[in-house]
Parts: sequence; C-alpha cells; structure tokens
Amino acid sequence: MDEQKKFSLSETIILILVCLFADTVELLSYAFSLIPPLAPFSVFFVWIINTFVFGFAYLWLIIKGARGAWFLAGSLVEYIPFLNLLPIKTVTIIVAIVLSNNPVLKKTTEIASKKLGGKDDKKETADNKDTNNKKEKN
Repeated sequence: MDEQKKFSLSETIILILVCLFADTVELLSYAFSLIPPLAPFSVFFVWIINTFVFGFAYLWLIIKGARGAWFLAGSLVEYIPFLNLLPIKTVTIIVAIVLSNNPVLKKTTEIASKKLGGKDDKKETADNKDTNNKKEKN
C-alpha cells in the first residue's frame, strides 16, 4: 500500500510560510495597537490578512483533497482574544498536512475521534434496524 503524499515539500513550505507570515503580522499588530491612533487600522489590517490567508490555505487543502477540519478549528480559535497571539494557524496547518500525508496517523485519529465522539452513525443505524427487526419477530 504505497500511497503518494498529498502535499509535496514545496507546497508544505509555501503553506507554512504563508501561515507563519499571518501569525507574525498578527503579533506585530498587537504591538501597534498599543498606540491609540493606530489601533483601529491594525485590527482591520489583521482581519484582512487573516481572511485572505484562511481562504488561501483552506482552498489549497480542499483542492488537494485533505481534510481541513484541523485547520478550520485552529482558525476559529484565532478569534478568541489573547489566544490569537499564539501561532495557532501555523501549528494547525502543519497538523493538517502531516495527517493528510501519513495514512497511519490519519486512520488513528479517525478511530480516536469515533471512540471519543460515540458510535459511528452507520453502525448506529444498523444496530437500530437489528433491534427493530428483533422486536417485530417477537
């Protein structure tokens, strides 16, 4: 079972650099927001940068067929005050790329999320049908 990696080294470097740039701009923006006249402009600038970076990275994940749930969750955490100072976007894009390039890790995380989240929907509906059929027979 020799599967090709979804992301090449050059694609990985580009995505990580773009997200790292956005996280750095966000950190510098907080330094500029301490100056009262610059605060509204820095917040708006960061919002524009984050919107474009999110769109670019998420679209790239969709085009490559990767599951972007990790990146989406990390991008939502970016809206929590003071947590957005951390390089969450960079970390989550690395996690999304590693999970999509490594099928063993991908299967492990899917199994773990099913165990933590409860029963599988398909299995649950099949179990319900079996119990309904047994009730009808009795």
